[in-house]
Amino acid sequence: MKVIKEPIKITWTIQQECLDNYSELGCGAILEVSLEDIYLNFKQKSYSNSGDEYLHYYIDESYAFKCPCCGKENLINKNDIPERMRKLLKTTESSKKRLSDYKKTLSKK
Repeated sequence: MKVIKEPIKITWTIQQECLDNYSELGCGAILEVSLEDIYLNFKQKSYSNSGDEYLHYYIDESYAFKCPCCGKENLINKNDIPERMRKLLKTTESSKKRLSDYKKTLSKK
């Protein structure tokens, strides 16, 4: 097969400050974070409806990057990442593996 036109490389960046997440103080560095730097995190969360005696559990996803200066994990508001970029992040092999690994740890509890 012959490629007639090379695909357009998708590039996207966002400026983020290394802040206080998870009760850990960030270093305050201002960073240009690219799509390749961002990964998905998964956490189990729960809620209950009023009058409902049971907790309902679900897996919440968050977007994060690791600061190259201090190594702290920083969260990025999902609304700051365009929907198309979030879809790309969800399809990466590392994101699929993270979700699979997380589900395995939940099943062991």
